[in-house]
Amino acid sequence: PPPRNLSMAFHRARSLVAEWQEPADTSAVEYYKLRVLDKTTLAPVELFFPPGTTIAQPQDLSACNTYDLVLSSCNVAGCSAAPAIANALTAPEQAVGVGLSAMTSN
Repeated sequence: PPPRNLSMAFHRARSLVAEWQEPADTSAVEYYKLRVLDKTTLAPVELFFPPGTTIAQPQDLSACNTYDLVLSSCNVAGCSAAPAIANALTAPEQAVGVGLSAMTSN
């Protein structure tokens, strides 16, 4: 059975944090596969996690970019995908020190 309730916990400039619930019966789950598809380049990245994992943070993504996330539970017979998260948006890069000078100058 596929994992349940895939959702975005939060996003950053170069990463996304996804979380999910394991299926009710995990006896057939050998691993989870999270596929992250860059909507600009159409280049997918696949990350793999052992059973018991319920959170993942794909990193080294592009800031202010759109991604699709597909999570599957897998075993030797194949994979079952949960409903995907489409168009997850990473945050824009933030300049370091912005606002600091306004707080310290008088």
